[in-house]
Amino acid sequence: MKNHFIIFISLWLCFSLQAQQKKINYYYYQGKKIYLTEKTDIIFVKLFNDTDTKSLVALLRSDESLKQNILDEDNINLHLILEAKEGTGFASESLLKYRENPSVKSAHLMLVYENNLLVGLMDEFLLKLKPTTQFLQLQNLMSENGCEVARANPFVENQFVIAVSKTSNLNAMQMANLFYETELFEFSTPNFAILNALNSNDPYFKYQWALENKTHKPVDIKIEQAWNITPGNPSTRIALLDLGVDLNHPDLTSNLFLPGHDETGYNTGGAPYTVWDNHGTACAGIICAVKDNEIGIAGVAPCCKLIPVKIFFNVDNYTFSISEWIANGIRWAYLNGASVISNSWSSTNDDDITNAINEAVTDGRSGKGCVILFSSGNTNKDTVNYPARLPNVISVGAIDKCGIRSGRIDIVPYSCDPWPNNSSAGSCYGYGYGLDVVAP
Repeated sequence: MKNHFIIFISLWLCFSLQAQQKKINYYYYQGKKIYLTEKTDIIFVKLFNDTDTKSLVALLRSDESLKQNILDEDNINLHLILEAKEGTGFASESLLKYRENPSVKSAHLMLVYENNLLVGLMDEFLLKLKPTTQFLQLQNLMSENGCEVARANPFVENQFVIAVSKTSNLNAMQMANLFYETELFEFSTPNFAILNALNSNDPYFKYQWALENKTHKPVDIKIEQAWNITPGNPSTRIALLDLGVDLNHPDLTSNLFLPGHDETGYNTGGAPYTVWDNHGTACAGIICAVKDNEIGIAGVAPCCKLIPVKIFFNVDNYTFSISEWIANGIRWAYLNGASVISNSWSSTNDDDITNAINEAVTDGRSGKGCVILFSSGNTNKDTVNYPARLPNVISVGAIDKCGIRSGRIDIVPYSCDPWPNNSSAGSCYGYGYGLDVVAP
């Protein structure tokens, strides 16, 4: 009996320790804990600006656990995504070596958010003071915990990005939680790096069957009838938050409202930074490519103007953004005349992004409020992704040319779906909540 009791206690302690370890990976969103899981085969690294990376390159070359070795310093960006060889993970010793490298500001295992969205933890978190909180209280708290103000938010008063010292015992997520639990702040949340958030499996659209479906006539958006009512108005400005838009594209130039905006720091004016940043240009064409010019395609609203806002770029074969860029991109858009804000991406639950959306819906369009659209997500789940599930945005899902939800493969015979015929690719649908409309 005694032996059984000892075994029971041992098992209980084991499960208890595992549960405690899991609880470390959470942050607060609107007062509730959002849990994340670690992905042991990917490390997200942030470097110091203007640093000598020779020792880091040497470390990368010597790391036999890497899927692909970095051969020279030209491949080193400010943010690195290190992948382990297939079927393996990174040992804690490897992670520690990267953290201790003088070029590295922070290095953490990648985290996984719901619907398998990859999230990178950096050395920063965002917070906003409550009206009753004094800045001196923030200063004292930072002094006690080895933090400092990295920058103030240019759009929101008393909101700051806080940098966590490399020598701190707590990472940015743990520090954000510590600050939030003081009850001095409206929110305190990590400034996450968000990877592969764009919701499009194919940025090239060769056939516009969605506008006029000759095979299955009921399944299109009746665009010709709509154009008889209006093709749009140049005073209606649509902000596209994405990878940037080709500012010299012959099918777009006359419909671009410039200058655009680049929140990523590359100062492109809303243009792509590399040739791989092509998703935004494809989306822009669908929205407002010039009609009847014998070039390319026809946009759904060919007389509206489009404002390009760059909040993503590509790094190491991943699309990449940061929570702060996303929220401030939304703010810039509504403060610079956007009537509609189009978003083909998902994110983690985030107080700052939610606040920015609320501001645009309330204060945009000279107080009438912006119309904000989000894609529901591409992971074929019965839960609509954030921010599409927020009640004050329009969530848009996809149907195929037969009028069936994209990704549904339990229909026999099934020959219409232009998406890959597997269960992981398809539109999130929500089962009665969160999804507002579907379209081809």
